[in-house]
Amino acid sequence: MPRTGLLLTSLTLCADNSLCADNSCPPRFKVSGVTLMQRAHNPYRRRRQYSDALKFRPDVVIVNLDTNDLLALNWGPLGCIEFARDYADLVAEFRGRNPAAEVFLCLPNVRGLDFCSKAAQAELLATIREVAVSVEAAGLIDLDMGASDLCVVPVQPSA
Repeated sequence: MPRTGLLLTSLTLCADNSLCADNSCPPRFKVSGVTLMQRAHNPYRRRRQYSDALKFRPDVVIVNLDTNDLLALNWGPLGCIEFARDYADLVAEFRGRNPAAEVFLCLPNVRGLDFCSKAAQAELLATIREVAVSVEAAGLIDLDMGASDLCVVPVQPSA
């Protein structure tokens, strides 16, 4: 049975879309309010849950780091460049622990965000898509579709 680890900052869903309220789901290395970017106000990689996730050496990694990086104090003119670099580094660290790990990146739900511009939201989603291609992710999970319509999209390199 593959070892699946979830890195999440929002609701965790089981395969049947029910909320994980017991031990029936894989381990979650969740921390609320964290950021992906290392220079941001609350980097995930400085938390115990991150080192625990690396030690777990999952076969499947599902990453949903939500939208905290879009806060004005974090996202600036170089936001997408730093975000892409730090996201690729995070994936590389997991693959360094388990080279065969399948990695899925989540596209966060950005509907209704009032703390950042639509342009920043679009930039975040585009950057995650680009990172998925560059790190050869197994797929993108589009959380903007709603829990009843979760969709895993295979990642295809651009021609």
